[in-house]
Amino acid sequence: MTSEVSRLVAEARDRMAASQRPNPFVDRLETGEIPRERLRALAGELHRLVDSDRRSFALLGSRFPAGAGGDLFLAMAQGEATALLLLDGFAVATGMSELDLRSYEPRPLAQAYPAYLTRTAVHGTRSDVALALLANAPGSGALYARVADALTSRYGFDDKAVGHFRFFADTPRELLDLAEQTLRDGLAAGDDPADAVRTATTVHALETAFWQTMAEGTEQPSAPLDRTRRLLDRARYVNLATVSPEGEPWVATLEYAWFAGPLRLVFGSATGSRHSLDVAANASVSGALFTAPAGPGLDVAATDGAQFTGTCVEISPDDLPGYHAGFYRAVFPDPRQRAEYQLEPARLAAPAAHRLYLVTVDRWWLIDTSTWETDRIDRRTEVPRDDLDRLPVRP
Repeated sequence: MTSEVSRLVAEARDRMAASQRPNPFVDRLETGEIPRERLRALAGELHRLVDSDRRSFALLGSRFPAGAGGDLFLAMAQGEATALLLLDGFAVATGMSELDLRSYEPRPLAQAYPAYLTRTAVHGTRSDVALALLANAPGSGALYARVADALTSRYGFDDKAVGHFRFFADTPRELLDLAEQTLRDGLAAGDDPADAVRTATTVHALETAFWQTMAEGTEQPSAPLDRTRRLLDRARYVNLATVSPEGEPWVATLEYAWFAGPLRLVFGSATGSRHSLDVAANASVSGALFTAPAGPGLDVAATDGAQFTGTCVEISPDDLPGYHAGFYRAVFPDPRQRAEYQLEPARLAAPAAHRLYLVTVDRWWLIDTSTWETDRIDRRTEVPRDDLDRLPVRP
Protein backbone atom coordinates (compact mmCIF):
# COMPACT_ATOMS: atom_id res chain seq x y z
CA MET A 1 0.00 0.00 0.00
CA THR A 2 1.07 3.59 -0.58
CA SER A 3 1.46 5.80 2.46
CA GLU A 4 -1.87 7.61 1.85
CA VAL A 5 -3.82 4.36 1.35
CA SER A 6 -2.21 2.84 4.44
CA ARG A 7 -3.04 5.94 6.48
CA LEU A 8 -6.70 5.87 5.49
CA VAL A 9 -7.04 2.14 6.15
CA ALA A 10 -5.41 2.56 9.57
CA GLU A 11 -7.64 5.54 10.42
CA ALA A 12 -10.78 3.66 9.44
CA ARG A 13 -9.78 0.59 11.44
CA ASP A 14 -8.90 2.69 14.47
CA ARG A 15 -12.37 4.25 14.40
CA MET A 16 -13.96 0.86 13.94
CA ALA A 17 -12.01 -0.58 16.87
CA ALA A 18 -13.07 2.33 19.10
CA SER A 19 -16.74 1.51 18.50
CA GLN A 20 -16.36 -2.28 18.45
CA ARG A 21 -19.25 -4.14 20.05
CA PRO A 22 -19.71 -7.81 20.95
CA ASN A 23 -21.43 -10.03 18.42
CA PRO A 24 -24.02 -11.92 20.49
CA PHE A 25 -25.35 -13.85 17.50
CA VAL A 26 -22.03 -15.43 16.59
CA ASP A 27 -21.09 -15.86 20.25
CA ARG A 28 -24.30 -17.82 20.86
CA LEU A 29 -23.91 -19.68 17.59
CA GLU A 30 -20.57 -20.98 18.86
CA THR A 31 -22.24 -22.34 21.99
CA GLY A 32 -25.18 -23.84 20.08
CA GLU A 33 -27.69 -21.46 21.68
CA ILE A 34 -29.08 -20.01 18.44
CA PRO A 35 -32.28 -21.96 17.61
CA ARG A 36 -32.52 -23.50 14.17
CA GLU A 37 -35.54 -21.35 13.39
CA ARG A 38 -33.26 -18.31 13.59
CA LEU A 39 -30.84 -19.96 11.16
CA ARG A 40 -33.69 -20.07 8.66
CA ALA A 41 -34.20 -16.36 9.24
CA LEU A 42 -30.49 -15.80 8.64
CA ALA A 43 -30.79 -17.55 5.28
CA GLY A 44 -33.75 -15.33 4.37
CA GLU A 45 -31.97 -12.12 5.37
CA LEU A 46 -28.76 -13.03 3.58
CA HIS A 47 -30.65 -13.95 0.42
CA ARG A 48 -32.03 -10.41 0.17
CA LEU A 49 -28.80 -8.78 1.32
CA VAL A 50 -26.51 -10.55 -1.13
CA ASP A 51 -28.88 -10.06 -4.04
CA SER A 52 -29.04 -6.34 -3.26
CA ASP A 53 -25.24 -6.09 -2.96
CA ARG A 54 -24.81 -7.82 -6.31
CA ARG A 55 -26.94 -5.12 -7.95
CA SER A 56 -25.14 -2.34 -6.08
CA PHE A 57 -21.72 -3.50 -7.25
CA ALA A 58 -23.03 -3.85 -10.80
CA LEU A 59 -24.26 -0.25 -10.62
CA LEU A 60 -20.86 0.90 -9.37
CA GLY A 61 -19.26 -0.92 -12.30
CA SER A 62 -21.48 1.00 -14.70
CA ARG A 63 -20.61 4.31 -13.02
CA PHE A 64 -16.86 3.63 -12.93
CA PRO A 65 -16.20 1.28 -15.86
CA ALA A 66 -12.63 2.32 -16.61
CA GLY A 67 -9.41 1.19 -14.96
CA ALA A 68 -9.09 -0.75 -11.74
CA GLY A 69 -12.48 0.43 -10.48
CA GLY A 70 -14.33 -1.24 -13.34
CA ASP A 71 -12.47 -4.51 -12.76
CA LEU A 72 -13.01 -4.28 -8.99
CA PHE A 73 -16.75 -3.69 -9.08
CA LEU A 74 -17.33 -6.27 -11.81
CA ALA A 75 -15.41 -8.85 -9.75
CA MET A 76 -17.37 -7.93 -6.62
CA ALA A 77 -20.69 -8.26 -8.46
CA GLN A 78 -19.64 -11.65 -9.79
CA GLY A 79 -18.53 -12.66 -6.29
CA GLU A 80 -21.94 -11.78 -4.87
CA ALA A 81 -23.56 -13.87 -7.63
CA THR A 82 -21.39 -16.83 -6.62
CA ALA A 83 -22.19 -16.26 -2.96
CA LEU A 84 -25.91 -16.19 -3.77
CA LEU A 85 -25.65 -19.61 -5.39
CA LEU A 86 -23.66 -20.98 -2.46
CA LEU A 87 -26.29 -19.64 -0.08
CA ASP A 88 -28.73 -22.21 -1.47
CA GLY A 89 -26.77 -24.94 0.34
CA PHE A 90 -27.23 -23.17 3.66
CA ALA A 91 -30.90 -22.48 3.00
CA VAL A 92 -31.57 -26.14 2.19
CA ALA A 93 -29.76 -27.23 5.35
CA THR A 94 -32.04 -24.99 7.43
CA GLY A 95 -35.18 -26.25 5.72
CA MET A 96 -35.79 -23.19 3.53
CA SER A 97 -37.16 -23.80 0.04
CA GLU A 98 -36.74 -21.42 -2.90
CA LEU A 99 -40.31 -20.27 -2.32
CA ASP A 100 -39.53 -19.69 1.36
CA LEU A 101 -36.57 -17.49 0.43
CA ARG A 102 -38.58 -15.43 -2.03
CA SER A 103 -41.47 -14.94 0.38
CA TYR A 104 -39.35 -14.29 3.46
CA GLU A 105 -40.29 -11.04 5.22
CA PRO A 106 -37.03 -9.30 6.20
CA ARG A 107 -36.30 -7.40 9.37
CA PRO A 108 -35.92 -3.72 8.43
CA LEU A 109 -32.77 -3.09 10.47
CA ALA A 110 -31.11 -6.22 9.09
CA GLN A 111 -31.41 -4.66 5.63
CA ALA A 112 -29.95 -1.29 6.67
CA TYR A 113 -26.49 -2.31 5.45
CA PRO A 114 -27.49 -3.24 1.87
CA ALA A 115 -29.69 -0.12 1.73
CA TYR A 116 -26.68 2.02 2.65
CA LEU A 117 -24.53 0.24 0.08
CA THR A 118 -27.18 1.00 -2.55
CA ARG A 119 -27.12 4.67 -1.54
CA THR A 120 -23.34 4.65 -1.81
CA ALA A 121 -23.52 2.97 -5.20
CA VAL A 122 -25.81 5.75 -6.44
CA HIS A 123 -24.24 8.77 -4.78
CA GLY A 124 -20.81 7.75 -3.46
CA THR A 125 -17.35 7.66 -4.96
CA ARG A 126 -15.24 4.72 -6.03
CA SER A 127 -12.92 5.51 -3.10
CA ASP A 128 -15.77 5.07 -0.62
CA VAL A 129 -16.38 1.45 -1.53
CA ALA A 130 -12.72 0.61 -2.14
CA LEU A 131 -11.71 1.79 1.33
CA ALA A 132 -14.70 0.05 2.93
CA LEU A 133 -13.49 -3.24 1.43
CA LEU A 134 -9.87 -2.73 2.49
CA ALA A 135 -10.73 -1.69 6.04
CA ASN A 136 -13.40 -4.28 6.71
CA ALA A 137 -12.17 -7.39 4.88
CA PRO A 138 -10.02 -8.91 7.68
CA GLY A 139 -12.63 -8.53 10.42
CA SER A 140 -15.55 -9.53 8.24
CA GLY A 141 -13.66 -12.54 6.91
CA ALA A 142 -12.78 -13.72 10.41
CA LEU A 143 -16.42 -13.35 11.43
CA TYR A 144 -17.65 -15.47 8.53
CA ALA A 145 -15.04 -18.10 9.35
CA ARG A 146 -16.40 -18.27 12.91
CA VAL A 147 -19.92 -18.71 11.57
CA ALA A 148 -18.83 -21.54 9.27
CA ASP A 149 -16.90 -23.28 12.04
CA ALA A 150 -19.81 -22.98 14.49
CA LEU A 151 -22.35 -24.31 11.98
CA THR A 152 -20.08 -27.29 11.36
CA SER A 153 -19.11 -28.11 14.94
CA ARG A 154 -22.30 -27.19 16.81
CA TYR A 155 -25.04 -27.83 14.25
CA GLY A 156 -23.53 -30.57 12.13
CA PHE A 157 -23.71 -28.71 8.80
CA ASP A 158 -21.62 -30.13 5.97
CA ASP A 159 -19.22 -28.31 3.64
CA LYS A 160 -21.93 -27.52 1.10
CA ALA A 161 -24.13 -25.96 3.76
CA VAL A 162 -21.35 -23.62 4.95
CA GLY A 163 -19.89 -22.87 1.52
CA HIS A 164 -21.39 -19.37 1.47
CA PHE A 165 -19.63 -18.45 4.69
CA ARG A 166 -16.33 -20.03 3.67
CA PHE A 167 -16.48 -18.01 0.44
CA PHE A 168 -16.67 -14.70 2.32
CA ALA A 169 -14.14 -15.80 4.93
CA ASP A 170 -11.25 -15.34 2.51
CA THR A 171 -10.89 -12.21 0.37
CA PRO A 172 -8.59 -12.89 -2.63
CA ARG A 173 -5.37 -10.88 -2.70
CA GLU A 174 -6.14 -9.89 -6.30
CA LEU A 175 -9.37 -8.22 -5.18
CA LEU A 176 -7.58 -6.28 -2.45
CA ASP A 177 -4.95 -5.15 -4.95
CA LEU A 178 -7.70 -3.84 -7.23
CA ALA A 179 -9.27 -2.04 -4.27
CA GLU A 180 -5.94 -0.35 -3.43
CA GLN A 181 -5.50 0.84 -7.00
CA THR A 182 -9.12 2.00 -7.17
CA LEU A 183 -8.61 4.01 -4.00
CA ARG A 184 -5.43 5.59 -5.36
CA ASP A 185 -7.18 6.46 -8.62
CA GLY A 186 -10.13 7.95 -6.80
CA LEU A 187 -8.02 10.09 -4.49
CA ALA A 188 -5.99 11.29 -7.47
CA ALA A 189 -9.25 12.30 -9.18
CA GLY A 190 -10.32 14.37 -6.17
CA ASP A 191 -12.39 11.99 -4.02
CA ASP A 192 -12.73 13.23 -0.44
CA PRO A 193 -10.69 10.94 1.86
CA ALA A 194 -12.80 11.94 4.88
CA ASP A 195 -15.93 10.72 3.10
CA ALA A 196 -14.18 7.45 2.29
CA VAL A 197 -13.26 6.89 5.95
CA ARG A 198 -16.81 7.77 6.99
CA THR A 199 -18.22 5.25 4.52
CA ALA A 200 -15.88 2.50 5.71
CA THR A 201 -16.82 3.01 9.36
CA THR A 202 -20.52 3.23 8.53
CA VAL A 203 -20.34 -0.04 6.63
CA HIS A 204 -18.73 -1.62 9.67
CA ALA A 205 -21.40 -0.21 11.99
CA LEU A 206 -24.22 -1.44 9.79
CA GLU A 207 -22.69 -4.90 9.41
CA THR A 208 -22.56 -5.00 13.21
CA ALA A 209 -26.20 -3.87 13.31
CA PHE A 210 -27.11 -6.74 10.99
CA TRP A 211 -25.74 -9.33 13.41
CA GLN A 212 -27.21 -7.52 16.40
CA THR A 213 -30.61 -7.65 14.72
CA MET A 214 -30.22 -11.35 14.03
CA ALA A 215 -29.49 -11.89 17.73
CA GLU A 216 -32.65 -10.12 18.91
CA GLY A 217 -35.01 -12.55 20.59
CA THR A 218 -32.22 -15.04 21.28
CA GLU A 219 -30.88 -13.08 24.23
CA GLN A 220 -30.04 -15.71 26.78
CA PRO A 221 -27.25 -14.32 28.95
CA SER A 222 -28.74 -16.28 31.82
CA ALA A 223 -30.00 -19.20 29.73
CA PRO A 224 -27.76 -21.75 31.53
CA LEU A 225 -29.04 -20.43 34.86
CA ASP A 226 -32.64 -20.52 33.65
CA ARG A 227 -32.15 -24.12 32.54
CA THR A 228 -30.46 -24.98 35.81
CA ARG A 229 -33.30 -23.55 37.81
CA ARG A 230 -35.93 -25.35 35.72
CA LEU A 231 -34.07 -28.62 36.16
CA LEU A 232 -33.71 -28.19 39.89
CA ASP A 233 -37.38 -27.33 40.22
CA ARG A 234 -38.68 -30.15 38.03
CA ALA A 235 -36.35 -33.12 38.36
CA ARG A 236 -37.32 -34.00 41.96
CA TYR A 237 -34.81 -36.87 42.20
CA VAL A 238 -31.04 -36.75 42.04
CA ASN A 239 -28.78 -39.73 41.37
CA LEU A 240 -25.90 -39.36 43.82
CA ALA A 241 -22.67 -41.29 43.29
CA THR A 242 -20.42 -42.11 46.25
CA VAL A 243 -17.49 -44.40 46.92
CA SER A 244 -16.73 -46.52 49.95
CA PRO A 245 -13.40 -46.56 51.84
CA GLU A 246 -12.67 -49.79 49.98
CA GLY A 247 -13.16 -48.03 46.63
CA GLU A 248 -16.53 -49.59 45.79
CA PRO A 249 -18.85 -47.21 43.87
CA TRP A 250 -22.50 -46.68 44.69
CA VAL A 251 -25.40 -44.65 43.31
CA ALA A 252 -28.47 -43.65 45.31
CA THR A 253 -31.63 -42.01 43.95
CA LEU A 254 -32.78 -39.36 46.39
CA GLU A 255 -35.43 -36.70 46.75
CA TYR A 256 -33.85 -33.31 47.28
CA ALA A 257 -34.35 -29.63 47.89
CA TRP A 258 -32.01 -27.04 46.42
CA PHE A 259 -30.61 -23.81 47.78
CA ALA A 260 -28.77 -21.05 45.93
CA GLY A 261 -25.72 -18.89 46.56
CA PRO A 262 -23.75 -21.22 46.34
CA LEU A 263 -25.74 -24.06 44.79
CA ARG A 264 -26.48 -26.73 47.38
CA LEU A 265 -28.65 -29.85 47.41
CA VAL A 266 -30.17 -31.25 50.59
CA PHE A 267 -31.50 -34.78 51.04
CA GLY A 268 -32.56 -36.90 53.96
CA SER A 269 -31.30 -40.41 54.69
CA ALA A 270 -30.76 -42.93 57.41
CA THR A 271 -27.26 -42.82 58.88
CA GLY A 272 -26.83 -46.52 58.20
CA SER A 273 -27.60 -46.33 54.48
CA ARG A 274 -24.73 -47.13 52.15
CA HIS A 275 -24.35 -43.65 50.69
CA SER A 276 -24.49 -42.08 54.17
CA LEU A 277 -21.68 -44.34 55.32
CA ASP A 278 -19.72 -43.54 52.16
CA VAL A 279 -19.87 -39.75 52.60
CA ALA A 280 -18.96 -40.07 56.26
CA ALA A 281 -15.65 -41.52 55.09
CA ASN A 282 -15.22 -39.63 51.80
CA ALA A 283 -17.12 -36.37 51.22
CA SER A 284 -16.44 -36.27 47.45
CA VAL A 285 -19.54 -37.01 45.39
CA SER A 286 -20.89 -36.63 41.89
CA GLY A 287 -24.40 -36.82 40.56
CA ALA A 288 -26.92 -36.30 37.82
CA LEU A 289 -30.52 -35.25 37.42
CA PHE A 290 -32.71 -35.06 34.34
CA THR A 291 -36.18 -34.38 33.05
CA ALA A 292 -37.87 -36.07 30.09
CA PRO A 293 -41.39 -36.06 28.67
CA ALA A 294 -43.65 -38.90 29.70
CA GLY A 295 -44.80 -41.51 27.23
CA PRO A 296 -43.19 -43.48 24.42
CA GLY A 297 -40.90 -42.11 21.74
CA LEU A 298 -37.87 -39.85 21.73
CA ASP A 299 -38.13 -36.08 22.13
CA VAL A 300 -34.57 -34.80 22.32
CA ALA A 301 -35.59 -31.14 22.46
CA ALA A 302 -37.80 -31.73 25.50
CA THR A 303 -35.14 -33.67 27.42
CA ASP A 304 -32.78 -31.85 29.73
CA GLY A 305 -30.28 -32.80 32.38
CA ALA A 306 -27.23 -31.87 34.40
CA GLN A 307 -24.23 -33.50 36.02
CA PHE A 308 -22.19 -32.21 38.92
CA THR A 309 -19.38 -32.83 41.34
CA GLY A 310 -19.14 -31.60 44.90
CA THR A 311 -18.81 -32.48 48.55
CA CYS A 312 -21.40 -33.98 50.88
CA VAL A 313 -21.57 -33.66 54.66
CA GLU A 314 -24.07 -34.32 57.40
CA ILE A 315 -25.88 -31.14 58.44
CA SER A 316 -25.03 -30.32 62.03
CA PRO A 317 -27.69 -29.44 64.63
CA ASP A 318 -26.45 -25.84 64.61
CA ASP A 319 -26.95 -25.52 60.83
CA LEU A 320 -30.18 -27.52 60.67
CA PRO A 321 -32.55 -24.54 61.17
CA GLY A 322 -31.29 -23.02 57.91
CA TYR A 323 -32.37 -26.05 55.88
CA HIS A 324 -35.11 -27.92 57.75
CA ALA A 325 -38.18 -25.94 56.70
CA GLY A 326 -36.99 -25.42 53.11
CA PHE A 327 -36.21 -29.09 52.62
CA TYR A 328 -39.59 -30.36 53.77
CA ARG A 329 -41.46 -27.61 51.95
CA ALA A 330 -39.81 -28.69 48.67
CA VAL A 331 -40.16 -32.45 49.19
CA PHE A 332 -43.71 -32.26 50.53
CA PRO A 333 -45.37 -29.20 48.97
CA ASP A 334 -48.77 -30.40 50.20
CA PRO A 335 -49.11 -29.06 53.78
CA ARG A 336 -51.06 -32.12 54.92
CA GLN A 337 -48.42 -34.55 53.67
CA ARG A 338 -45.70 -32.37 55.12
CA ALA A 339 -47.35 -32.42 58.52
CA GLU A 340 -47.61 -36.20 58.35
CA TYR A 341 -44.12 -37.09 57.11
CA GLN A 342 -41.63 -34.45 58.14
CA LEU A 343 -39.21 -35.24 60.95
CA GLU A 344 -38.74 -32.67 63.65
CA PRO A 345 -35.18 -31.33 64.15
CA ALA A 346 -34.68 -33.46 67.26
CA ARG A 347 -35.17 -36.60 65.13
CA LEU A 348 -32.43 -35.47 62.72
CA ALA A 349 -29.61 -35.42 65.26
CA ALA A 350 -27.81 -37.99 67.40
CA PRO A 351 -28.83 -40.44 68.71
CA ALA A 352 -31.65 -40.56 66.11
CA ALA A 353 -31.12 -42.66 62.99
CA HIS A 354 -31.85 -40.00 60.35
CA ARG A 355 -30.03 -36.92 59.13
CA LEU A 356 -30.23 -34.22 56.53
CA TYR A 357 -27.19 -34.14 54.25
CA LEU A 358 -25.79 -31.15 52.38
CA VAL A 359 -24.19 -31.40 48.94
CA THR A 360 -22.22 -28.27 48.00
CA VAL A 361 -21.83 -28.23 44.21
CA ASP A 362 -18.41 -27.18 42.94
CA ARG A 363 -18.84 -27.95 39.22
CA TRP A 364 -22.02 -28.15 37.13
CA TRP A 365 -22.54 -29.30 33.54
CA LEU A 366 -25.68 -29.07 31.40
CA ILE A 367 -26.29 -31.60 28.66
CA ASP A 368 -26.04 -30.27 25.11
CA THR A 369 -28.07 -32.18 22.54
CA SER A 370 -28.02 -29.45 19.86
CA THR A 371 -26.18 -31.67 17.37
CA TRP A 372 -27.44 -35.05 18.54
CA GLU A 373 -29.78 -35.56 15.59
CA THR A 374 -26.87 -35.23 13.17
CA ASP A 375 -23.94 -36.88 14.95
CA ARG A 376 -25.61 -38.83 17.81
CA ILE A 377 -23.30 -37.19 20.35
CA ASP A 378 -24.73 -35.59 23.46
CA ARG A 379 -22.19 -33.15 24.82
CA ARG A 380 -21.79 -31.33 28.14
CA THR A 381 -21.44 -27.58 28.69
CA GLU A 382 -20.02 -26.44 32.00
CA VAL A 383 -21.65 -23.49 33.73
CA PRO A 384 -18.87 -21.28 35.16
CA ARG A 385 -18.76 -21.23 38.94
CA ASP A 386 -19.14 -17.46 39.07
CA ASP A 387 -22.32 -17.72 37.00
CA LEU A 388 -23.62 -20.59 39.10
CA ASP A 389 -23.21 -18.48 42.22
CA ARG A 390 -25.63 -15.97 40.68
CA LEU A 391 -28.42 -18.53 40.46
CA PRO A 392 -31.57 -16.75 41.69
CA VAL A 393 -32.43 -17.59 45.28
CA ARG A 394 -35.35 -19.94 45.52
CA PRO A 395 -38.43 -18.13 46.90
